[in-house]
Amino acid sequence: MTLRGDKSTIRKRHMHLTEEFLKENPNMCAYMAPSLDARQDLVVVEVPKLVGQPKSKITHVVFCTTSGVDMPGADYQLTKLLGLRPSVKRPMMYQQGCFAGGPVLRLAKDLAENNRGARVLLVCSEITGVTFCGPSDTHLDSLVGQAFFSDSAAALIVGSNADISAEAHLREGVCRANQPPRLGRCHRWTLERSGTHLPSPQERSWTHLQEH
Repeated sequence: MTLRGDKSTIRKRHMHLTEEFLKENPNMCAYMAPSLDARQDLVVVEVPKLVGQPKSKITHVVFCTTSGVDMPGADYQLTKLLGLRPSVKRPMMYQQGCFAGGPVLRLAKDLAENNRGARVLLVCSEITGVTFCGPSDTHLDSLVGQAFFSDSAAALIVGSNADISAEAHLREGVCRANQPPRLGRCHRWTLERSGTHLPSPQERSWTHLQEH
């Protein structure tokens, strides 16, 4: 399915959800209707569909997603899908939100620099099936996220001391230390049967992912 908005300046936006899938799962088109099981069935299948560099070189897998909180997580599913060794280390990162690329790159950098010969498969994957829902006259803000976000995934292998004769690296990274941000209020996402929802500004505070 491809969507566009004339006033959003977004020319094309891709979603994994097809019209056929939505017809088979009508609750996903109704506001606050129970549809978490259908969403999870979709996420469990689609999130691990990523492959990276030759699996024999991979020593670590860093998987980051907001689309689902299964145990075992998507990192385990991806490891099985690729046929990686059971000894591969798998740090899993959930609920990093829009800034997920920063933390996962820092973690991959530290793993690569402090483990000789390490090759870190870094995967970020998001599927909007977790947040997709029908419109509501009383919660127009739910349309904002659906207008901006779409299905997306990225994967790369991070390492240090590259073997130039065997490895073709695309880019070298240079990192510098930054001051940590000043801590304050943050958003709270609630995981419900109808998906994930962002509360009103009056309700937002430091908290953890909750299930209702």
